[in-house]
Amino acid sequence: MAEGTTKQCLELDLVRRLLLSLDIKGARLQPSDRPDVLASVDGGRTIGIEVTVFQADERPDGKGSPARAQESNLARHPNGGLYLMWVTPEPLPGLEVRISDKIRKAEKSDTEMCDELWLLIAASVPMPAAVASTYLFDFLVTPQELNARTDELLRQSQFDAVYLHVHLTTTPAGEGLFRWSPENRWSGSI
Repeated sequence: MAEGTTKQCLELDLVRRLLLSLDIKGARLQPSDRPDVLASVDGGRTIGIEVTVFQADERPDGKGSPARAQESNLARHPNGGLYLMWVTPEPLPGLEVRISDKIRKAEKSDTEMCDELWLLIAASVPMPAAVASTYLFDFLVTPQELNARTDELLRQSQFDAVYLHVHLTTTPAGEGLFRWSPENRWSGSI
């Protein structure tokens, strides 16, 4: 499978999971470039969704995630099929980097075809060579901290809504989903 196709399949899957969590049924999804996914929902609305995967150790220097590179290498050459990695308990710097990067990319998005533009940040994604490097301890994240670190940044963006979707959650069912909007700022476990 080509790299672009693999990336598109992952983006479509992550959007499907988000829409299920939001109880939005019957959406028609179409891969796109910018935004990454177009979702046609009931009422004839089209939502453009930029998709990104959280990298716990990503920093603003633009050099990516050393943990992701290490995990990819460990997954390719595991000893006995399993590997262990430490994960960072401080997710906010990595979240700020992902948000800033997607805000810059959204400036180049074709939003003419969208009624709304969303950002989906997927964390703790259950995919090969990425579980540890994308892991986010959702019980360590609060809407108050998210607001303090990212609200002003998001207010300067084109996004109508931002979702932080933690897939492998450590909290009870129904939690692990945070939402930001200009009107309500960040809220958790929606």
